[in-house]
Amino acid sequence: MQNDLLIYSDLFMVTAIVIVFLVSFAIPSYGYRRKRWKGFFIGILVQFAVFIFGGVVIGFGSMLYVHYTVKKELDGAMVTVRGTDVARHRNDTLVWSLTPDEVCLVGNNNVNVRKRIYYDFIRLSPVSVGVEDRIVVKFDVKRKKVTATDMDKPMEVVQVDWEKVNHYLNK
Repeated sequence: MQNDLLIYSDLFMVTAIVIVFLVSFAIPSYGYRRKRWKGFFIGILVQFAVFIFGGVVIGFGSMLYVHYTVKKELDGAMVTVRGTDVARHRNDTLVWSLTPDEVCLVGNNNVNVRKRIYYDFIRLSPVSVGVEDRIVVKFDVKRKKVTATDMDKPMEVVQVDWEKVNHYLNK
């Protein structure tokens, strides 16, 4: 499932840039009304500068918003596991972050925000969850231990927030 946040962010960015482009056409006409042809040509230069500056600001702001939102979701993860991507027969190291609202964020080891993918996960038993019919995460609450496997291959448990795990398992 592709991330809706990235789709909406890109849609907002394109729409905002188109609006800035269309509104910037008012600058040369304003210049023409004020100073005739000299104002018109200065307005064209200002229009170009406003369009470039507006596009950079909108693009950078959109990127920061997506980065902040994904970072906030990653900080809210109840468990994070790391393993080699077995399904694609590659040597890519993937990080799987499971959040209490039953969303799994998957990304490269370097946490590349633009390449994040979101999956839903389901409860397999009262103490285990499954992601994508391949990842199984089992919780041992009494011993405070988490085990994770990817197609029966062990994965490294990076981070566990037991307060969120207990809250999720008691739902």
